[in-house]
Amino acid sequence: MKNFAKKIILLLTILQCAAPAFSYREISGADNALADFPRLAGETSDSARIQRAIDASKFGVLSIPAGEYLLDKPVKILNGASLDMHKSAHFKAVAPMEYMLVFNGKDVFDAKSDYSAKEDYNIFIKGGNFDCNGLSGGVLLINYHHLTFRDSTIRNAKTVGLKINDEKRSGRGYELVASNIYMRCTMRGLAGNIGICLDDSDNHFIDCFVIDYTTGIFVRNGGSNRFTRCHVWGGPIPPQKEGGQREMLENSVCFNIRGSDTILTDCYADTGMTGFLIDGYGARLFGCSVFNNYARFKMDNPLSLHHKKGYLIVQGCLFSKMSPHASLYKGEGKELIWQNNIINKFSPEEIGLPENIAKTLGVKSKVY
Repeated sequence: MKNFAKKIILLLTILQCAAPAFSYREISGADNALADFPRLAGETSDSARIQRAIDASKFGVLSIPAGEYLLDKPVKILNGASLDMHKSAHFKAVAPMEYMLVFNGKDVFDAKSDYSAKEDYNIFIKGGNFDCNGLSGGVLLINYHHLTFRDSTIRNAKTVGLKINDEKRSGRGYELVASNIYMRCTMRGLAGNIGICLDDSDNHFIDCFVIDYTTGIFVRNGGSNRFTRCHVWGGPIPPQKEGGQREMLENSVCFNIRGSDTILTDCYADTGMTGFLIDGYGARLFGCSVFNNYARFKMDNPLSLHHKKGYLIVQGCLFSKMSPHASLYKGEGKELIWQNNIINKFSPEEIGLPENIAKTLGVKSKVY
């Protein structure tokens, strides 16, 4: 009998050691509705009540209905809460701040945390319309491990609309899935801003649109980021001075790729002074297009592809010249692989491809 009892104790000890360090109930928090968190006496904005609602929704889902919400300080998700915002939930910055919404999963995804959620890969941010109002950046995502961000609009960011990791790269995130994110500036005085800026790796962007940001998409650091059907264009905001270039087109870059192993598939550089700026290693463009809406915005002398460094594959792409003056390619071309691309209306003097590639096209090309 004693031996049997010892075996039972040993078995229970083994099962306890083999059990996970947390229960899934630990990552199943309370769901809440913002309507249950009204403004308190003396509050003139909605930042505080939204923050209270988020803080009460650890590992749960906070639902935010349609309405107008004023933010005078950032709203921060630090506890693994998900946001389900109505498509007509409008958030407007009414005071200067770095970002309107911050997701920081440092505690959420840290196994040493008292409430580790390292196995919860279903956290999401959905919906909402963020108007930075020229006072702030839009959304900052940092220390995430498989996070979904979708169906949101970010407008009029002073600095960056969607920022992945902070300026110091103090966090580490991966596997962001961002889809149907719509970025647009509709007010003057924001030249020099960036639509989407990445400083992390292994992220996927699908069906994102960036309109009238000086730099549309900037992969500043990180590697193995993927972009599919992303469209950057500019032009609607008038010039700062009469007769000048449209404000957000001056020095504009649709896609600035500085990170490594970046793949762009079916992406569209539409009306920017530089379509694709490649300044990193191992970039690939598949089925991408460059276009200039000269008829509407009168932007002249754009450059389709500026290849500063790194191996680059360009395959199945379309480059169209629509203005009186334009250049197709600028770079040495030593690490360029050019396959099955369509060159539309460029003269031989404007193509700029290296001689070994230009010969295969049957044109004489000047290298810029």
